[in-house]
Amino acid sequence: MKRRNYGIDLLRIVAMYMIVLYHCLLLGGVITKVTQIGIGSINYDISWLLDIMLLCS
Repeated sequence: MKRRNYGIDLLRIVAMYMIVLYHCLLLGGVITKVTQIGIGSINYDISWLLDIMLLCS
């Protein structure tokens, strides 16, 4: 009888959510729009922080 490891399942769900969010940032145009606004705004900093955090997905 196999036992299910729910920690791995939770990690897979989080990784899939991170991939979707990463695609929304890049393909949705968030990064390009924020780059046009300029460096120094809070939106720029948050979007690039999210981009860096989501690279591991």
